[in-house]
Amino acid sequence: MQAVRLDQLISSTSWPYRLLHIPSMTSYIRQGERTYNGIDSPDYNIISYTWGYYMDSTRNEPQLDARGIDWPISLITASHFTAENFRSALQRVAQGVKFRCDWVWVDVACIPQPHDDESEEAKRIRGEEIGRQVEIFHTAKETFVWLCSMTSKNLASSPRGPQTFDDFLMHLNKG
Repeated sequence: MQAVRLDQLISSTSWPYRLLHIPSMTSYIRQGERTYNGIDSPDYNIISYTWGYYMDSTRNEPQLDARGIDWPISLITASHFTAENFRSALQRVAQGVKFRCDWVWVDVACIPQPHDDESEEAKRIRGEEIGRQVEIFHTAKETFVWLCSMTSKNLASSPRGPQTFDDFLMHLNKG
């Protein structure tokens, strides 16, 4: 199997359609090539997590409060994580490990989510953003995976233990 270089997958328009400004919890649409709320080329971090499988069908859980979006954010069962847990995770991602950023890319606030009244434009944007994940992740300063319902003890006791994303990619490329 021949390895594909990352730069072969990246186009020149690698900035996300939206970024979430954490201090104001507002999702801003990109203006021009890479400007959000008047800030050109802001540093941003990313959080990836599991969401849809844990939807709250009772509609009793509070949802994440994100301004600037015109779609509902799905409710999640509190046994998976709460809106407050999620808000705390977003703030921690903004603090970063090496790079502190006021901006975070998180799918529920940056990709239009499906709902009954969504427009064809929203569907088109969602499809484009999903197709540009490599570019969006590549442009970020740091990426975090939130294993929200797994304890640190369970993670540390796994056969391979915690590993870096680079280690994971090297493992995949070995075939």
